[in-house]
Amino acid sequence: MAGCVSIPHATEVNAPLTNERAIEQKLRAVADWQLAHMAPHHGVIRSPSLENFNTRGWVMGAFYVGLQDWAEHSQDDAYKTALRNMAKGNQWRLGDRPFHADDQLIGLVYAKLHADDPANSDLRPTRAYMDAILANPPTVDLKFGGEGRGPSCQLRWCWVDALFMAPATWIAMTNQTGDPRYAAYAHKEFWATADYLFDADTGLFYRDSSFFGAKGEEGEKVFWSRGNGWMYGGIANILRVLPADDPDRPRYVALFQRLSARLVALQRASGSWNGSLLAMREQGPETSGTGFFTYGLAWGVNEGLLTGPEYRTAALKGWALLESSIDPSGRVGYVQQVGDRPSNVLATDTQFYGAGAVLMAGVQISRLTAR
Repeated sequence: MAGCVSIPHATEVNAPLTNERAIEQKLRAVADWQLAHMAPHHGVIRSPSLENFNTRGWVMGAFYVGLQDWAEHSQDDAYKTALRNMAKGNQWRLGDRPFHADDQLIGLVYAKLHADDPANSDLRPTRAYMDAILANPPTVDLKFGGEGRGPSCQLRWCWVDALFMAPATWIAMTNQTGDPRYAAYAHKEFWATADYLFDADTGLFYRDSSFFGAKGEEGEKVFWSRGNGWMYGGIANILRVLPADDPDRPRYVALFQRLSARLVALQRASGSWNGSLLAMREQGPETSGTGFFTYGLAWGVNEGLLTGPEYRTAALKGWALLESSIDPSGRVGYVQQVGDRPSNVLATDTQFYGAGAVLMAGVQISRLTAR
């Protein structure tokens, strides 16, 4: 339950980090601080949403995905115990909304826990949730904003965030159960949304169809940093669970590589990416989009999918920006709050998904520095 997770460590980091061991010290501080601030009464989030403190929802779910990466990398049983206690507290259930991608992210954590210890895991609730969808697959249009005029398009994955929240969970469930229907559904829905929201002129993804034709403050097309970060991190997560011989894998790899090249070209001198990716004026640090971009770039280099020196350079620049945004206690700052478009960010702004993105990025950066 939120607020009931014990703190595995108490760590402070005060020195700049330049090597693998120091990076891991910083990651431990981030994980420890966030685990110590899970409950609403801590009051550290400027703009909490209704989803903020739901341990089966996407906001905390993104943190738990990052925490799982850190637990596996650090091999620290305290973090693994925190994850398993969360799953048990959730009774291994996904969120309460049928079909909604945001309520499926936590299943990726369950699937990995099952892979590590099947005897003490329970994937039956996740299977029941997914089987109900497969028994009545939604066919609504992907145009955003169907509420009040018919079924919501969010019965499907019609917004780019959904491609982080759901597909890897479905593919991981095929891996754990042997049922190919889950991965097949993920491929079908992923590519339907990706093709719909992709802008060929810029090589970027709209957050949803309501942004088709929208303009930013400088007259630029609006491509939201974290939205593209959700997509980019989502592709990396898919590739991490997708079997090497899956016939869809080359298509995912090609998209990952294409988006990687585009993102490197858009990185600012500071190491951050603008909240509105095509804005010319540097907008200042923002760590959620930057966290997911840094994660994907470093992971791609580590896995041999990104081979040019520019990718390693961009990943390390991104990490330097992220590192500078973590205060001495381990709190991740400059995290844009819950939303669907670029908005103002304060140094004190933090969020669970920001910490999750930093943990995902930092684990890959630690691997990169050890190469």
